[in-house]
Amino acid sequence: MLPGFAADAPAFNHLREMAVTHTATEIGAIINLDYSLTSSKDFIPFLSGQEIVGENSPIDELVIRIRVPQGKTLNYRMYNCALQPDKREESKMDVYEWRFKNVPALSNESFQEKDLNCIPHLFFQLRGYAFGHSMDDFQNRI
Repeated sequence: MLPGFAADAPAFNHLREMAVTHTATEIGAIINLDYSLTSSKDFIPFLSGQEIVGENSPIDELVIRIRVPQGKTLNYRMYNCALQPDKREESKMDVYEWRFKNVPALSNESFQEKDLNCIPHLFFQLRGYAFGHSMDDFQNRI
């Protein structure tokens, strides 16, 4: 489906956003969702992003895995969580992996902190690609 930010912008009508729905799911059911995100070099010529650690439902296990070419520096910062990634080599790639267990559901309460600043967030970028060399600069622009 078309991402919400691309509405009324014909130049971006080719963009697609993944939406996963589960109808008639029984109470207490466990849903196993495994997917990879890849981008064309022409569309996004650098790697950068933000991941929020949480969803509207509790999560038994959440794994965030980022693969970068060996020799490239991945800048990352985790806010509101002290968990550090496990780092390993795999087929000429450096793999950074954060593994979370028993993540509680996010609250949908009125008057909570703006942008869910109280929950864990992971910011990441390849050094020198997105907004320079500073993770503070990167985080402030998002």
